[in-house]
Amino acid sequence: MPPPLSAALAVDFDHVSGAPDVTFTFVSGLPTSANATLGSGVYRMWLASAAFCFPRALAAVIASDLTAQRAHPYTCIASMSAAGIVQLRIISAFGLPTVVTFADGVWQRLGMASATPTLSPGSGLVDVVGVRPVWHLALFAERKSLDWAPRTPMAGRTGVDGVGYGCSSGITTWNDEISFGYVPRDPTYRTALGLEQTPWEPEPDYLGLAGTLGARLYSLTDLVSADANARTLAFARGNWDAIRGSTSEYFDLVTIPTDQLARPRLARTRAGWEAYRIWTTQLVRQATPTGTRA
Repeated sequence: MPPPLSAALAVDFDHVSGAPDVTFTFVSGLPTSANATLGSGVYRMWLASAAFCFPRALAAVIASDLTAQRAHPYTCIASMSAAGIVQLRIISAFGLPTVVTFADGVWQRLGMASATPTLSPGSGLVDVVGVRPVWHLALFAERKSLDWAPRTPMAGRTGVDGVGYGCSSGITTWNDEISFGYVPRDPTYRTALGLEQTPWEPEPDYLGLAGTLGARLYSLTDLVSADANARTLAFARGNWDAIRGSTSEYFDLVTIPTDQLARPRLARTRAGWEAYRIWTTQLVRQATPTGTRA
């Protein structure tokens, strides 16, 4: 059994509308084809308010667009497993799609097997389920830190008379240095060891193509090299499992300093071990320090 995932980092990303982003085919009722389009904008995976959470915002437009185009009520509910697997459940008593086609970029971000994933029908519902964790979300099994601590630029000295002189910028940030442990080196080790945490490297074919969307696992190299620079990240600090189904549990809103991304600090978990890595980085809390999924 894999170790439980306790921490997560979700980074902002840009979505450009596929117009449509999802197309549906029906065998009964009219019209036999419908679609849904999510507006272009900045979104985040799961650790975000409803309007900016990519799976939930997409589910909302699927429900509203199907209801409008089919002239019958439809509901779509997004959920996410502890391992970062997304599920879209479409519910209606007036006909359900037999084929769902996602636009390029959308199906990869959602971790679907292909643009036309296999559907799982039920009584009055059909499920569309990913086969790998969503993109732009990193999951961790271990983290070690000292907690948030203030950092204030200042200068000063003590004179020969023992009196102190100095000045302060008056600007304080709250920083933490966190080590994420037991990070699998790559997808091969992740699979061989039966793990669910995000690997450090992508598959070998993508080592020089960090950030390139594909039918593959998201990696920390994608986050560090391509996604996180000058971006807001939501940080589930040991409460990932609790926060997944809560709209009141808090996550931190942070930035990773650019120098930490340009020269990531990486080490083996133990000398001679090839399977695991430790990634150490600074996180800086933003002026609005926390958020919820409400």
